[in-house]
Amino acid sequence: MQEAGAWADGAGALLVFKADSEDDLQALLAEDPYVTQGVVVDQSIYQWKPVIGPLVGI
Repeated sequence: MQEAGAWADGAGALLVFKADSEDDLQALLAEDPYVTQGVVVDQSIYQWKPVIGPLVGI
């Protein structure tokens, strides 16, 4: 995980991961205790390429 934080309204959160593939990330997320315990019930995965800031080029 590179970055994480909750939305200001508490409705969810943004998590930024670095992974070799979407399949690898899905496998990692499937083992997360919040997922296995039913706290996280929905998730979306998007590829992201930062162009400004400390995550550029990692």
